[in-house]
Amino acid sequence: MGYSFEIKKKAIDKIKERKRSAESDAEFRKNKIFSEIPEAGEYEHKIASCAIRAGRAVLRGGDVRKELESLKDESLKLQAEYAELLKSKGYSVSDTEPDYYCKECYGLY
Repeated sequence: MGYSFEIKKKAIDKIKERKRSAESDAEFRKNKIFSEIPEAGEYEHKIASCAIRAGRAVLRGGDVRKELESLKDESLKLQAEYAELLKSKGYSVSDTEPDYYCKECYGLY
């Protein structure tokens, strides 16, 4: 015999609330950090741009492997610089990310 619908709904609602809370807290921390360190926001934008350019490269075709490797290298370099910038100011990359209740499912279950 399983749990009642009401109990399942309460559990799912609790999980969703934890996820929302973790993401909201992370957004608050990120905004605070980016207001103190504007360059950090620029790094995040550049890193995201690499992902967008990778998607475009796949759609465009051609020598996709070569372009993706180049974008991967660029992204890894930017991520390392971003992490170093945050570290130099007393923060870490994890300070800008959600601290999910469950590290395995990222608050999805």
